[in-house]
Amino acid sequence: MATDPTAFFARLRELDQLCDFTITSNGTEWKVHRLVLSAHSKVLEKACSGDFAGRLKEASHRTLDLSEYDHDIVDGLVEYLYHFKYDSATEKHHQHQGALTFHVQMCILGDKYDMESLKNVAAHQFKLTLRTNCSPEDFADAARYAYDASPVTEEIRKAIVSKATQDPKVGVDPEGKTPFEDVMEEYPELAVAIAKAACANSEDRWSYFECGNCAYPGRQKVLTGKAVPACPWCQHRLLHVNPAKSLKEVGMAGMGPFPDDLDMDFQAYGAWYY
Repeated sequence: MATDPTAFFARLRELDQLCDFTITSNGTEWKVHRLVLSAHSKVLEKACSGDFAGRLKEASHRTLDLSEYDHDIVDGLVEYLYHFKYDSATEKHHQHQGALTFHVQMCILGDKYDMESLKNVAAHQFKLTLRTNCSPEDFADAARYAYDASPVTEEIRKAIVSKATQDPKVGVDPEGKTPFEDVMEEYPELAVAIAKAACANSEDRWSYFECGNCAYPGRQKVLTGKAVPACPWCQHRLLHVNPAKSLKEVGMAGMGPFPDDLDMDFQAYGAWYY
């Protein structure tokens, strides 16, 4: 007898004669097992037993009508119930709609039926799709679904903001306009998140440091991926530096503090002011 629950559920999927419940959507039926539904979700368990608001009639007929969802979404749910993944449904859906949007909808469905594992799988698949297959239109549509369902899609929304600030082809394009920018205009929360992320990722930020070897203070332009320079005072390689809140706070030994409005145009990355 199989002890792996995934193998056990997959085996049940092959036993149509043991199905005792039906999920329907716009004329399509999926024969399922109440045992499987109940094992995945307390909400679905109540739907099967009739202890669910507005579902008494459906429970007596042993059916659950999900016509509010597209066929592919319900197909993905049923596939997940038995295989703990929904790869086949994703492929079918991708033939006429984007995969990103599909994963967002699966995440929302998982939340509705209190299936945390389905939400996690959907968020993971969304992030993977961002790396491999991401069209501007699908990205924008997915963002709409995700922000309509906030805060259910928190992990997905974080991934959207990160992608939008890093990839101008689908996110924010300084030289043109993408479908995603229309979504930003519709959802101020998204626009604010993008602005904050852009500031945090900016390569033109100034940071104040003092040398970990001689405590020499300086102001450095911090650029992502650039090596930390040597201290201009002792030439010690600043592999480890101590951040300071401001130059005015640490001052310059024997030379007095720097004024707050001091500025200089640096020609080299990671240059120190001294």
